[in-house]
Amino acid sequence: MQYKLGPWLLLPARCIISSKVIERELDPLSFKLITYFISQPDRIIPRQELVENVWQQSFVDDNAINRAISELRKQLTHPEHKAPLIKTHYRKGYSLTVTPKKVINDAENITAHTAVTTDLATDLDTTQITTNEVLDNSNDIKEKSPKVINTESTITANTTQTKTLKPAIKFSSYRWLLILLVLLLTINLFIDFNIDVKVVNDEPNTPLAITTQTNKSDIETLQKITPVIAKNVNITAATWNIGSETHPLVSPDKNIFAYTNKNNGITSSYIKSLSNQQEIKLTYNDLHISAMSWQPNSRILLVETTDLKSQCHYATFDLSNINNIPEPRLIKECDKQARSMAQLSIDGNTMFYIELDEKKLGQEIYQYNIKTQKSTVLVPSGDAQYGVTNMLISPNGKQLLYRWYERNSPAKLYLLDIATREQRVLYEQAEELSSVTIAWLPDGEHIGVLQEKTLSFINIHNRALNSIELPIKKYLSRMSFLDSNQLFSSEAASTQAQVAQIDNIFSKGEKKVTMLHRSDSNDYYPTYSRKQQNSHYFISSRTNQYQIWQADDSTEKQISNFSTEEQQAIYVLVLSDNEEYLLFNRNNQLEFIDLKTGVLHSIPELDQAKVSSYVWSNNDKTILYSTIKDKVSQIWQFNLLTRENTQLTFEGGQKLLKNERGEVFYINDNTLFNLTYEQDKNTQNAFTKKITITLAQCWCSIALRDDYFYSLGDPLSLARMHILTGEVEEIALPQDSMGIVLKAASNKLLTTLTNERSTQVQRISWSATPLP
Repeated sequence: MQYKLGPWLLLPARCIISSKVIERELDPLSFKLITYFISQPDRIIPRQELVENVWQQSFVDDNAINRAISELRKQLTHPEHKAPLIKTHYRKGYSLTVTPKKVINDAENITAHTAVTTDLATDLDTTQITTNEVLDNSNDIKEKSPKVINTESTITANTTQTKTLKPAIKFSSYRWLLILLVLLLTINLFIDFNIDVKVVNDEPNTPLAITTQTNKSDIETLQKITPVIAKNVNITAATWNIGSETHPLVSPDKNIFAYTNKNNGITSSYIKSLSNQQEIKLTYNDLHISAMSWQPNSRILLVETTDLKSQCHYATFDLSNINNIPEPRLIKECDKQARSMAQLSIDGNTMFYIELDEKKLGQEIYQYNIKTQKSTVLVPSGDAQYGVTNMLISPNGKQLLYRWYERNSPAKLYLLDIATREQRVLYEQAEELSSVTIAWLPDGEHIGVLQEKTLSFINIHNRALNSIELPIKKYLSRMSFLDSNQLFSSEAASTQAQVAQIDNIFSKGEKKVTMLHRSDSNDYYPTYSRKQQNSHYFISSRTNQYQIWQADDSTEKQISNFSTEEQQAIYVLVLSDNEEYLLFNRNNQLEFIDLKTGVLHSIPELDQAKVSSYVWSNNDKTILYSTIKDKVSQIWQFNLLTRENTQLTFEGGQKLLKNERGEVFYINDNTLFNLTYEQDKNTQNAFTKKITITLAQCWCSIALRDDYFYSLGDPLSLARMHILTGEVEEIALPQDSMGIVLKAASNKLLTTLTNERSTQVQRISWSATPLP
């Protein structure tokens, strides 16, 4: 039996969906999900029902379900059928948007082994339950055929019918032989799954599942442990070159370490001996080189090489003899937004790397087979903003430790078994905005988690934990252990942000960069006054605490007075049309300042909303914002006078934008939509435009002006697309930038430029303490 589902034809026997010339193989979890949806047409299926019937467990982490549904939606996308086939019902569950139809293939009914296969379906389904215990939504392998024998029994488990065939007598002996062979195969499968369960599957592309249960009481216990003050702490500089020195990496044999240096816009990597301090710079065709990781149990260093314009490659240096280093081996082209995070398997045949998902919304882990040159998704983003933010392979090469962060939720540390794809939560951060630094200890049995001054050691087997407190004044973004009581580290504050104006963008004239105000602090996210072109607002840390400031040609003044007792995280500033109010997100709460009175206003009705972008309406009495509800981004409207909260979109929507005519746009699935047209009942045709330039991950780095959509998809290049003609242009920027605002004057850009600070890799040691 086959099934027609919208534009797709599902072939259960092959776990394939096809449409004309398109054919896609479904991973086991996606196949089980779609067949369950087909067996339950025309109804909303609650999440718990999917947990019990598809995962066949009592509990599955929400992220696991979201990733599985997200992957299924990706598999079901069709170039001609734009409407999604899976619909999310807020707080209710999921349903099909089309009615599945059975398609009988008569050819299936004339083979002599059909009856045998059907009779054995129940036995094989019982065997499959064993494999389901290690199935996971997060393993989104898209290329390899699932190794699951399952005909239509998953769909019609209770209505299996067997047609009696009457083959010729001369084939009867073969029929019984076939039955015997299948019976022996079934017994062999049973033995493999139930007796030899300790056999490790070394095939890197085998899709298996992830269990993500989190024991809240255990997490709370871990977070309440009081750290012990470390004794005999010694902090010394380990590097002395000019520039920002970051990302120390101790080699597996503990004889050398690598690090990255940024100076005057040039990125270099160095190798330094721990015995005699000999230092060697890695070079290749005058390219920028960033050290990323060591291949476990080897002297192979994985790096990123790029010219910051067109070339970008993952490559490896063989450092077996640092006095005779051969040219690097190029492995794979890389996305310029790869963020220098990749790991090699212990045999060097597979590379795990992090890149943005198809929607350029969140980051996911891919695995790349170096021999076949094929990539598959290992841990998907689940359509969550940010997704996987860090990843480290264990010293023995058997496990991946990664940090998962979804906007407005505390981050979690997951441990994933590379062979079985089983994973579990090792640690959950207590606070959403807190930053952590993670690293493996050399023994491979423990990980280190650094939060501000507290360094915690976690046993990966039983999650036992103990902590020490180090005399650290600055946040350390990277660390690499030499031993359980000694590490190399680098500061996070390796860059300084300054507000600037760039003239003559997208024009023939020479680009002119003007620093609007200089300070030793970080100044960022400017927005300008349309009434007073030389006046602008920005965020600054010049008082040792982030506050909002206003500046013009001659004066700079602080206009906010936030508490100095707590850390402030302030996001994009949005000025109302009448320029009386300034809207922003502070510590995940929407607030605005009355610029005439200086009064700070909160919006308690939105305290629980996970707001990711926001704009003022044209009447300055209503705020439009995007938020995530039931793991789906939506556009809402809040009236400040009536306190009424109204949902405007139901099938997605994020990254709100407003042009100079007051029209509001949003982005969904890499497409630009005109929200003003959608809400205007007199407008017959809604406006949509597919975005063909690289979409910046940060909402702060996109803008609309004069019918152009601008995107800072790369820190050194600004692209724009004409939203009517589709014409695309791209220019190089003179310096790394983040955040963009287009001024009313033609070809003038307000942005935040980043400069490298001079920092050093530090070596920290302390008196050894017992590990948990």
